[in-house]
Amino acid sequence: ARSEGVSLVKNQAGMGSALSLAGANPIIQQAVGSPQEEYTAGSVVFDGDCLGAIVMRRDLRNGNTNRAYLEPTKDLEILVRDASLALNPFGPVNFQLRKGSDGPMIFEINARFSGTTIMRTMAGFTEVESVIRQVIWGERVPLIQKKYGVVLRYWEELFLTEEQDRGTASGNWK
Repeated sequence: ARSEGVSLVKNQAGMGSALSLAGANPIIQQAVGSPQEEYTAGSVVFDGDCLGAIVMRRDLRNGNTNRAYLEPTKDLEILVRDASLALNPFGPVNFQLRKGSDGPMIFEINARFSGTTIMRTMAGFTEVESVIRQVIWGERVPLIQKKYGVVLRYWEELFLTEEQDRGTASGNWK
């Protein structure tokens, strides 16, 4: 839930305060690295075959990726591919990781499409299409990142009726 209820503890006094807010069953996890070295990654696996892995450095806002940097990260892609093969999920899997002083550390795994799936698609890593083609038609489609750059996420939606949209530059109603 976008880090709701999560506390970053830096000293003993902070630990007591965080534990009192955490309730009966707290989860304590080591903080690794810095927010500037946080990554989100995805892969797709079927029958022990990883169809591809993609890693994006990210900036967070309210616990969600609002900026993703698509840059060469071969070492992290190998880590994600190896972790994916070890887990051997059916279909998509998403990882969150950070680089720390001891190297990269995965701290979250989700066996699903993630909120950054569309960002990966913008780089040519079309995992939804790949999964559909595998599950429906039995076609094995390798996934390859085709573009590098930055994806910016906006947090507002605006609904326009057909009539309102006719007056905008994007209004291509037929």
